[in-house]
Amino acid sequence: MIHTIEALTTYLKTINTNKHEPLHIGEAMGCWLYFTTLTEEIPAVETSLHTTTDKTLLELAHESKLLALTQRR
Repeated sequence: MIHTIEALTTYLKTINTNKHEPLHIGEAMGCWLYFTTLTEEIPAVETSLHTTTDKTLLELAHESKLLALTQRR
């Protein structure tokens, strides 16, 4: 029970501090991969917007582009 209380107090102390540990290289790589994927997706979606005539597909592509633009910021 004592270890549980110690773990809880240690956890609560880390929440209250504003210090952020640097990202692990794997986390940084994942962030860059996601950012790169979004950056490459936008021109592909724009191409599909200009080449399709299906209304449903146009709506989905437009939503996808807006989502990618908001997440890329």
